[in-house]
Amino acid sequence: MLTWEFPPRIVGGLSTHVAGLSRALAAMGHRIHVLTVGQPEAPTEAWVDGVHVLRVPSPLPPTEPAGLIPWVVRFNTDLLDPGVDLLGTEGFDLIHAHDWLVAPAAIGLSGLCRRPLVATIHATERGRHQGYLPGPENEVIHRIERWLVEGADRLIACSRFMAGQLWREFDTSSLKVDVIPNGTVVPHAPRRPVHGYGARRSPEERLILFVGRLEFEKGVQTLLEALPAVHAQVPVRLLIAGTGTYEPCLRDRVRCSELSERVHFLGFCPQEQLHVVRAAADLCVVPSLYEPYGMAAVEAMAAGVPCIAAHTGGLAEVISPGRTGLLFRPGDPATLAAQMIRVLSQPDLARTLAEGGRREAATRFGWGSVARATIAAYGRIVGGASAVLRQGNGHAARGVVGGRLAEFTT
Repeated sequence: MLTWEFPPRIVGGLSTHVAGLSRALAAMGHRIHVLTVGQPEAPTEAWVDGVHVLRVPSPLPPTEPAGLIPWVVRFNTDLLDPGVDLLGTEGFDLIHAHDWLVAPAAIGLSGLCRRPLVATIHATERGRHQGYLPGPENEVIHRIERWLVEGADRLIACSRFMAGQLWREFDTSSLKVDVIPNGTVVPHAPRRPVHGYGARRSPEERLILFVGRLEFEKGVQTLLEALPAVHAQVPVRLLIAGTGTYEPCLRDRVRCSELSERVHFLGFCPQEQLHVVRAAADLCVVPSLYEPYGMAAVEAMAAGVPCIAAHTGGLAEVISPGRTGLLFRPGDPATLAAQMIRVLSQPDLARTLAEGGRREAATRFGWGSVARATIAAYGRIVGGASAVLRQGNGHAARGVVGGRLAEFTT
């Protein structure tokens, strides 16, 4: 497994996905190695829940988007030598790359060891920007995504929506793509509400929760616009868990609003804190404008929290309206407010959605199911005639990767 983020580094859902999938595969008896970037507070090499984790000494990713492409070049170059060393000591069947940030190293190592390459595409650059590429850096990312999609022997998409994007944007054969949802841990017992979290001002007050990166495409601005209409019917407070480049704009919007005292930015929350926050919440809202999957919705369902999500992308596949959650028109604060008022003012509906969501998460999104589907995808290219044995030697593979990196950066 190659990934640019892995616990304790958690930027988005990718880190949690790779960790959960790796642990589930290891629990099934498979030998899993994870190559990722080093972290100051984490050991260079460790066994974590049966998974061999090798953190490569390399600078941490930049905080500014402008430095991302040069960092990707450096990081992938740093991945190659430890990857080659691992090839010499461990025999394995395939390489699994997660998103474009590890594409050069994944393609290079696949060529060096002549083993097939699986790539999970968690999102696309064009999708993140609502169908267009706003600048040269975005164009470079799109081209690297195409390189990874074309170079992989098998692709995994987290939803039918994401698979459709791969077919349309990269002209990928549907026969090459498996649709496998991201997984989640489902607690053995339903949540126990923590009514004192955040010091509720009254027993009637309801807590609304948003969890995710604070970027424009996550749609928090729609939730903020809907909040006054909801508060006019039901006393509410909104907890926003996450950070991102759009956070200053959101804070400014809240500061100038009539409900500024009812919106609280919690910043980045580790999983332990999120468990407590979810246990206190009466409702989780996922208002994304673009969402290939919708991990925040699945995690809310698993925790037994009623969920309302935008009818977009993978969210429309995750939520079964009226049974496991409710949907609203993306970017439309009026329809969102109406759905929020329904859930917050109708306890029976809230209970139905919470129980249905929890059952769905346990049967459809548990890590056991996801791991078995992933093994089936691996089996389609390992040990059979469909497996692509790379041509050339190690020096040639390195040369191809180096040449493509130079092409992208110029």
